[in-house]
Amino acid sequence: MKSPPCVLVVEPDRFERDRLGMWLNDAGYEVWLCPGPQDAAHACIALTGHSCALANGADVVVLDRDLSDAPALRASYEGLGLPVLGLDRPAERRALLQDLFLVIEGKER
Repeated sequence: MKSPPCVLVVEPDRFERDRLGMWLNDAGYEVWLCPGPQDAAHACIALTGHSCALANGADVVVLDRDLSDAPALRASYEGLGLPVLGLDRPAERRALLQDLFLVIEGKER
């Protein structure tokens, strides 16, 4: 049996991150949640030139566009060959799920 596609959600707001994770899980995706870079003491490993285990195991990334490091994170994830969906707040469930479906379907072809 084929495993479901894995979606990495990078969202600093815990409530929003959990809500997106629940939606995606309910839609049948495997979901990994990441708060992204928090502050200088909690830098994102994806921005340090080191391997990020979450990104390495993901099929697609949903990235909050409001993160100050969003452009650098997008470049890092795309450098791994991952499709990145930019997320505007508030997230609209239907639009997000439709975009993910299109990305996953296109990747599997």
